[in-house]
Amino acid sequence: MSSDRALPCPEHDAEFFPREIDSDLRWGNTGDLGMVDDDGYVWVFGRAKDLIIRGGHNIDPKEIEDALSQHPAVHIAAAVGRPDATKGEMPMAYVQLRKGA
Repeated sequence: MSSDRALPCPEHDAEFFPREIDSDLRWGNTGDLGMVDDDGYVWVFGRAKDLIIRGGHNIDPKEIEDALSQHPAVHIAAAVGRPDATKGEMPMAYVQLRKGA
């Protein structure tokens, strides 16, 4: 039986988990812009990179998110660019369904 799950990749892990942050928490470099307030809450304001570049085409992730969010079963959606060896990036979407959907 094979699995579609991605295998761990130490070189990608090193890029994702920054070591230069002095903290007891483990941080991941998601490309989001935000801050941690004095009470420890994380606030996300936007993205550091607003385009997915696929084979020379610029794709706005907000257009993907807006289209997915129109579906009545979708509570929230997020689109990101996943590295792709041949085309640069592959658009990927993460969707949280509404309760009961």
